[in-house]
Amino acid sequence: MAKVTLHRDKLRVSATIRRVSLKPSRGPYCSWDIDDSKPAEVLVNLRHSSSLKFACLLARIEDLSHILAWSSQTGGRVARVEFPRLWLSFQERGGHLHCEQHSGYWLAERAWSNKVSRLLQQFGGGTLLLENSVGEYAILVSAAAEPVRPATWAADGTPEKLLPGQLAFRCGREEWLQNLDGPRHYRYDVHFSEMFTFTPTLAAGLYFLLCRFITWHFAEAVNMAETITEACTEEEKQLWDAMKALVPDCHADAIACRLHLSLAMAPYATSVPWSTAAQLLEYSRKRHLVSTSCALSLEQELALLKLDEVRSSKKYSKLKAYQATVEPLAACKEGRSSACGMRAGYA
Repeated sequence: MAKVTLHRDKLRVSATIRRVSLKPSRGPYCSWDIDDSKPAEVLVNLRHSSSLKFACLLARIEDLSHILAWSSQTGGRVARVEFPRLWLSFQERGGHLHCEQHSGYWLAERAWSNKVSRLLQQFGGGTLLLENSVGEYAILVSAAAEPVRPATWAADGTPEKLLPGQLAFRCGREEWLQNLDGPRHYRYDVHFSEMFTFTPTLAAGLYFLLCRFITWHFAEAVNMAETITEACTEEEKQLWDAMKALVPDCHADAIACRLHLSLAMAPYATSVPWSTAAQLLEYSRKRHLVSTSCALSLEQELALLKLDEVRSSKKYSKLKAYQATVEPLAACKEGRSSACGMRAGYA
């Protein structure tokens, strides 16, 4: 139960909000009494100067209007933090804010390595870093924050529309929240080498892929493409639909990344939010600009050229010449591999 105390002076009105615990009354009727055995909690104003740095940390995954920070006394240290919209809470124990949903982990306070920083950068800043007693890290991300690229909202023909924008997070959109199946946050455990993370679910993988693409970590996004499977749940489908924000990016590696995704989804007959034929035609023009880590193999290019979606496209006529070049190269490569295998057999 909350108790509100108003404070008035000549210039403003403020309030102190206390949350008290209740216990069943001993009377004959069903009622509740204040439980004096448990201390009251005081709501902390995170916009106050003394809490501003901590507020900026929490605001990475949620709007301040939906964060509740509690202290044991007025002006005291934060003892509990709640994210009601994310089904997430932290409780102070032993000098650390422990996550109640992920046992053994607390908000990381000590300095971490550059390798961990590079992993955090791939999420675009919308993260909280957790650690445990053995030095393992986990990255916490809000599933309720929709990754968007604001440039896609600009008017056609403007520089903002043509130039790729940075990653931004749109929190609390009702349609987005309704499609979330489980807990409204994702936890990515960091491998002990601190070079990569583990994705617990397909939805978490799609979310990470979306963030990596928008932040221009194309090589990492390409590596994830092979792990993507068919989107079945509403949460997974809305993340896949959000990929339409990636279409305006005309970077050569971005085009290659979209083609890797088209190839990964081909066995599931899942439509992608871009024209694979148009992307393949653009790839043929910018192939010399694509980095080695993102480039398609000759076999992958042929597989894309043989897709029904590509063959039925009006742009396929322009791709025939490119296909006529790729096929002999692939055959030559296959022939050399066979010859090497034969020589190895005779040896």
